[in-house]
Amino acid sequence: MITSVDFETYYDDECSVTELGVRNYVKHPKFTAYMVSIVREDGFKWVGDPLSLGCPWELINNDEWVSHNKSFDEEVFYEWVRPRLMSSGQLKKLVHPYKWHCTSQLAGYLGAGTSLSKASNVLLGLPMDKSIRDRMKGKIPTDLSPEAMKELEQYAMVDAERCLAIWVRYAPEWPELERRLADYSDSINRQGVCVDYERLEQAKIALRAARQEAEALIPWSPPLSLKKLAGACAEAGIPAPGSTRENSEEFDQWEERYGERFPHIEQVRRFRKSNRLLRIAEAMERRKIHSAVEGDKMPFELKYCGAHTGRWAGAGGVNMHNQPRGDFEGIDFRSMVIPDVNYSKAAREEFIIADYSQIEPRVLNHLCGNKAFLDMVREGYGVYEAHARATMGWKGGSLKDEAPKLYALAKARVLGLGYGCGAAKFRVVARAMAGLDLSMDEATRTVMEFRDSNPAITSYWGRMSAALEQRRNTGKPLIVNLPSGRKLYYRDIKQTSQGVQALIGGEMRKVYGGLIVENVTQAVARDVLGEALLSLSPVLFHMGARVVLHVHDEVVISCPKYQLPHALDRIKQAMTTPPEWLPSDFPLGVEIKTAPRYMK
Repeated sequence: MITSVDFETYYDDECSVTELGVRNYVKHPKFTAYMVSIVREDGFKWVGDPLSLGCPWELINNDEWVSHNKSFDEEVFYEWVRPRLMSSGQLKKLVHPYKWHCTSQLAGYLGAGTSLSKASNVLLGLPMDKSIRDRMKGKIPTDLSPEAMKELEQYAMVDAERCLAIWVRYAPEWPELERRLADYSDSINRQGVCVDYERLEQAKIALRAARQEAEALIPWSPPLSLKKLAGACAEAGIPAPGSTRENSEEFDQWEERYGERFPHIEQVRRFRKSNRLLRIAEAMERRKIHSAVEGDKMPFELKYCGAHTGRWAGAGGVNMHNQPRGDFEGIDFRSMVIPDVNYSKAAREEFIIADYSQIEPRVLNHLCGNKAFLDMVREGYGVYEAHARATMGWKGGSLKDEAPKLYALAKARVLGLGYGCGAAKFRVVARAMAGLDLSMDEATRTVMEFRDSNPAITSYWGRMSAALEQRRNTGKPLIVNLPSGRKLYYRDIKQTSQGVQALIGGEMRKVYGGLIVENVTQAVARDVLGEALLSLSPVLFHMGARVVLHVHDEVVISCPKYQLPHALDRIKQAMTTPPEWLPSDFPLGVEIKTAPRYMK
C-alpha cells in the first residue's frame, strides 16, 4: 500500500531548517511537529497531531511511504515523533515504512522542479497556494482561530494528496539506477563532512577584524549603502555601480575601471567579502554535529536532480557546490573540510580528489560526431591542444610550451564558444577562464573563426533550434533523449517579447539551440559521474574508503592511508571506464591527487 506522509512543523527566524540544517532544526528547543497529513492509496485520509491517540501509525506500519522531500520527513519522524510515541507508550512496537520514497527527487528527475508547488503545476496541471505555510511562521495550532485551523488542515491534506498523486502517476518512469543515485545522495548528505572547527573559529575572528577595519576606513555608513556610495562617486566624478553584492559582475567591472580613481573601493570590496564569508562561517558553525566517534561533522545538502540537467545542486543554507575559492585574509574555506578527525589525528586517512578532465568538451564533440578531435584526445593530446590542431592550424610540438598565448586562446575557445556564446560574453569568459584581455574586434573575429572551423558543433546547434521551432506555440514539449536513456524536458514553448521561452524546472526561461546543446552536454557528463559514483561504491567499501562529497565533475574520497597505493589505480579505472551507453573507447580522463584537506 502506498501512503503519503507529510509533516507540518514550527519555524521562525531562529528555529528554521534554512538556518540550522535539518538535523539541528529538529533538535532545536522550539521545534515541534504539530501536524501530520496521511493519505493512503485506498482512499483513507487523516490529518491532525502526530502524537495524538487517534493518529493511525499502526495502520500504515510497513506501507510504502512517500513524502515530498523525504529526508526532512524522515528526520522528523525518526528523531522527534517516533521516540515520543514510544516513550509515552502509545506505540507498543516500532512503526516504520517498508520503503520511503521522495516525490521531490522524482519531480527533479522529470524536469518539473523540486518544490511541490512547481511539481504539482507541471506534472498534474494543478497550481498550489503555499501562502498558508508563510503565515504559520512563529505560530502553532493553538494560536489559530477555528477557521484558520480548518484552513491549515485543508492545506496539509492537499500537500499529501498531491504528493501521492505524483508518485502513483509518475513513479514507473523513474528507473532503478536513478533511484539508487537518489538514495546514494541522501546517504552522503546525512553522513556529512568533517570540519576543522578550530580553524573555522580562527577564520571567524579574522573575518570580523577585517570587516571592522574596512568599515572604519569607509567614510559613510552603512558601508554597503548604494545611496551613500553613489554620493561619494558623484564627488569623485565617476558613475556609481548598480550593486555591491559579493558576486556582482557589474561591481567587479566597475572596480576594474575606476579603482585607481576611487580610493575607498578596496575597503568596500574588503567589507563585502569579509561580511559574506563570515555569514558562511557562521552557517557552518550552526550546522555542527558533534560525535565522539566521528568527530565534528557538518551535514549538508546536495540536491539530487537539483538542476534542469539532472546535476546535483547545492542547497540547504551551506552550498557545497559554491564554496569560496582561493585565499582571503589568509583564509581558505575549502581547507576547512578534512578527513574523519579520529583517523586524521593518527595520520591514517587522506583525501583522494578525482576530477574528470575537461569532460564537457569531450562529450560535446562526441554528441556532434567530431571524430577527428576525439581521435587526437585518444592519442594523448590534451583537449585544448587537440582543438588547436583540429581547428586553429597548429602543427608544432607542445602547444602549451611553444605557443602559450595560442594555448590560452584555444582554452578560451573550448570553454567559451561551444554553445553559441556571442562576442561580448566571450570577452568575459576569455578573461575569467584564460586570462585573456580581448578587444571587441578580437572577440568578434574569434567567435566567427570558431564557428567557421567547427561546422559539426554549429550544425548541432541548428538541429536543436529547428526542433525547438517545430514545437513553438504548439503546446507540445520538446523531449531530448539522452544516451543514458534519461530525458530533458522543455515544456510550454512560447514566443515572447524576450525571445523563445520554455518551462524548465518549473520556471519560464529563455531557450535557444546553443543552450539546449549545453544542457545536453552537461546532462551526459552528469550521467557519466552518476554511474561512476555507483561503480565506485563497492570498490571503496572493500578498502574502508567512502565518497564524502562530489562537486560538479569532482569526487572527494576519504581513504585509509595504507590503501592509497591500491586505491588510486582502482578509482581511476572505475571513473575512466565508459558506461555501456557510450563507446567503449570514449576518452575519459581523470586527474587524481591526494591531500590532507580539501583543496581545488
